[in-house]
Amino acid sequence: MIQKKEAFTPTIPLPPSESSLNNENFTATGQSITQHCKSYTFDLHDGGRRTVRIIGTPGFGDTRSTDQHDQNIEHILQYINILTHLNAICFLLKPNASRLISKRRIRSVSTVNHFEYENSWSTSVKESNRLIDYIKTKLIVYRMENGWQSIKYAQFEISYMIRPILEAIRNILRNTILWNTTQSNQQIEQTSKPLPFSASRCHSCKGDPKKNGNSRHVEMYDQASAIFSHFLIHKAFARKDDPFLTGFREMIAEETYSCTSRAPNDFNRLLLQELSDIGNKYKQETQTMKSVDASIDLPAIYELISIMSAIRLVHEQLVAVKRRHRMTIEQYDIMHSLLFIYQFKMHQQFYNVNYYLLEKQNRSINLFYQSDPI
Repeated sequence: MIQKKEAFTPTIPLPPSESSLNNENFTATGQSITQHCKSYTFDLHDGGRRTVRIIGTPGFGDTRSTDQHDQNIEHILQYINILTHLNAICFLLKPNASRLISKRRIRSVSTVNHFEYENSWSTSVKESNRLIDYIKTKLIVYRMENGWQSIKYAQFEISYMIRPILEAIRNILRNTILWNTTQSNQQIEQTSKPLPFSASRCHSCKGDPKKNGNSRHVEMYDQASAIFSHFLIHKAFARKDDPFLTGFREMIAEETYSCTSRAPNDFNRLLLQELSDIGNKYKQETQTMKSVDASIDLPAIYELISIMSAIRLVHEQLVAVKRRHRMTIEQYDIMHSLLFIYQFKMHQQFYNVNYYLLEKQNRSINLFYQSDPI
């Protein structure tokens, strides 16, 4: 880490090719340096029975905006939502010591200060070992999967279900139209699988519509979407926009493109009309709930979540959505663990660092990464 003379802001120069993969931003004053959560896993050397996962999170009080601060908190909560348990929460506070702004102050450092600096590494090692001993012997486990009901957990569960519910509605409409127009036993089958880490859903590129085979009819209730949306916006205060209405509009745009990009057929026209009708009914339902300020208690929301997630088609998609979320986190953590070691080696090679400090940095890496399989 170096200190910029002009702005006195800490900066670590990174290779341009690696900067885009970095989890930390040292160039923006006032922002949280850690941009999003990542994990470091360490072996406790107790016969492989336990490992310690340290999760680095964005800091509090991001100066970009209040909304950015709220987004950081939301990201942290969603990240730990997939964990089975949590042992401890640590708040690291940075001392507000004034900067040394003149050479005279640097020269005036006393022998006692220098001695304390020399012994600070021994103190760090001692306290690190004491922390590890405490983790091994006294740390209490807090189970996340304890059956407690919370608004925040319900919010996350609903957010996972938005796309599965909407796709189930579309599939019902497809099969209903297919039955009404052909009177056949054929159905459109919908399957779900998690996308790879590097893939994402693009709303700008429309793709090339293709014909597929059969599928199944699944019972679905449009009212559940309205209840979930009302809960998110007016009870949990988690959203300003309506995620289900946004999803309806996206599906209508997709089907409109299907009707205009190829030779139109009755099936696509009917599906587009049915989606538009369902979307209008949905808007009426949400407006009614808002006007009467519908009261929805938390146990009722959890019961509805349980009912909707038990529907086979919704459940299959929900499993894929959660698996994709876990895959993203795990692969991201692996990538940044490798990048962290690479950056440290880059600093050793290209920056003129005092050997005494460099030796301590190497010991620090050994202390925390010596059992890492990287």
